[in-house]
Amino acid sequence: MANYVLSKNNRYYAALESSYGVVPPVSATNRVPGVRLAIVTQKVAVPRRDKTGTRTFRGTPGIPRKVTSYEFESSLMAGAGGLPPAVGVLVQAALGAAAPMSVQQTVTVSANGVELDFQTAHNLVVGSGVTVGDEMRIVANVLSSTNVRLSAPLLNTTSGSSLVKPAAAYLPSRILPSLSLFDYWDPNATVQRIVRGAGVDEMEIVVDGTEHKLVFRGPAAEEVSSAAFQPSKSGLTAFPNEPTVQAESWAPVPGHLGQVWIGSAPSQVLTLTKAAMLIRNNMMTRSFEFGSTQPLALSPGDREVDVAFEVYSTEESVFTELYHAAQTETPIPLTIQLGNQAGAMAAVYINAFVPQVPQFHDAETRLLWHFSSSRAQGTADDEIFFAFG
Repeated sequence: MANYVLSKNNRYYAALESSYGVVPPVSATNRVPGVRLAIVTQKVAVPRRDKTGTRTFRGTPGIPRKVTSYEFESSLMAGAGGLPPAVGVLVQAALGAAAPMSVQQTVTVSANGVELDFQTAHNLVVGSGVTVGDEMRIVANVLSSTNVRLSAPLLNTTSGSSLVKPAAAYLPSRILPSLSLFDYWDPNATVQRIVRGAGVDEMEIVVDGTEHKLVFRGPAAEEVSSAAFQPSKSGLTAFPNEPTVQAESWAPVPGHLGQVWIGSAPSQVLTLTKAAMLIRNNMMTRSFEFGSTQPLALSPGDREVDVAFEVYSTEESVFTELYHAAQTETPIPLTIQLGNQAGAMAAVYINAFVPQVPQFHDAETRLLWHFSSSRAQGTADDEIFFAFG
């Protein structure tokens, strides 16, 4: 007698596509830690008004168009392996480009932890990530070929010699790549699925005190299943088998671990309770082209980057600056470090956002400031940077 398929018996893989909608090869290194993958496929049927002499529906002629969308949720994981992590391809699909990966080398930390002096050319760009000990920062300014300024000061190494460890960074760009998501289940006779031609219309970075989360949403070309597989524009001649499953030792990074820096002269804020950063690409697919029943390409629109967060108010000067910036429409920067262990951290840097005037929530013993969605701004493809390290 057959048993239920348990939702825990599920594994996800992600890989960038070289051509839109063409499923790439998948290997064990493409495995992505995931919480859930929701796929919605809807058939687009145009009502017919032919006179048939009956009230009975006689079916839809021809092959209907299908509109597919997905939502994938993952957690920032400790012990997830090397850099960049497999989930990095989803971040790249949301932002567009991957920066050169920083390499391990010795540096001199100066200017009270804000500047790094390299012994040789660093090959870093604005938006690159660096890891020093158990802290992670984004390069905010390249001062020279051997000197950079960080988005926020280092706490544990304010001066002297230190070791910079590798980090993988992702930068905004005009063009966004597509990817394929693989959804494998046990037992093997269960329906296996692939979402091909997936674009990341929205990427949400969530800090909620429990664990750090990444959520990706967007349109896709098609949901391909092992139960109804047919060779098509996916580039597959047969439904791909799952790679050999390797042992895992992943553990979610707790959401209360990390650092938050806000302000023109960045100050650490220790009273953050929750935060959410949303990247919205306003993406469209070429879904209704004459002569085609499937999407042909992705077309991103204006990028929107929104920040929302809550903090308990204190008498520190950073809170006065926050309120003043909200009232006077003054842009200020934000740096968030997720996690506190090298190899299991991420960092977000927003160069300029104008906070909304905070709502005061005084029902608790402590005064809570709630900042609703505040839009980031920039010059050209520089609103937000994201890195793993």
